[in-house]
Amino acid sequence: MKLILGVKDDLGILELLRSKNIFITAAVKCRPVNRFKISDMRKKCEHILKMEIELLKPEKIIAMGKTAALTISRILGVRMPESVNGIFVNRKDFELYFVPHPNYVFRFKRNVAFRIKSLFLM
Repeated sequence: MKLILGVKDDLGILELLRSKNIFITAAVKCRPVNRFKISDMRKKCEHILKMEIELLKPEKIIAMGKTAALTISRILGVRMPESVNGIFVNRKDFELYFVPHPNYVFRFKRNVAFRIKSLFLM
C-alpha cells in the first residue's frame, strides 16, 4: 500500500486514508489457521463483510485481489471478473472496482500503482 499510495511509512498510510474518509477492511474476516484454509474461512465469515457494507453504505468499493473479488462478487451477486486488473462495475448505489492485490502490484505490476492510487484519491 505504501507503493500504491506513494507514502513512506505505515503512519502516512493511516493519515492519508483518514484524511480522505477511507475505510479499509479485509475480505477474509476470520483468521485462517494456514493459507490452505483461506477459502473456508472466507466462506464462513463473508456475512461479516456483508454487514459492514450494509452498515457503512460506502460510495466506492475497491476489491483488491482475487479473494476480495470473489467475496464481494458473491455478496453483491455480480459476476466474478476473469481478471482483477482495473475492472469497474457500475452500480446504482456505489462504484465497484476490481484491482490486483497490493502484494502483486508491488512484485509484478508496479506500473499500475498510480492508476490504483487514483481510485483511492478521486
